[in-house]
Amino acid sequence: MRKWPDYPAIPEIDLQVPEELRDQRSVFTAMKDTLPNGDVRVAVQYARHRFFGMSDMEVSGFIISADGKQRELSEKDRWDLT
Repeated sequence: MRKWPDYPAIPEIDLQVPEELRDQRSVFTAMKDTLPNGDVRVAVQYARHRFFGMSDMEVSGFIISADGKQRELSEKDRWDLT
């Protein structure tokens, strides 16, 4: 994952989105960025477009530290990615 390009470049990866979630209004985006301390934040953002330009957005992911330890995204991380 460290070799993936940082967002807004999108890594070439098949997210294997289930068929029932694939439609013209749903968008899944793989996101990766390297934080100033060297940790790597990896997330998948889900957006579902609705009427009048409104959309629902969620994000799920984790952070990997330089020593390989993994932790969940904080609330601030989630806000940064939505």
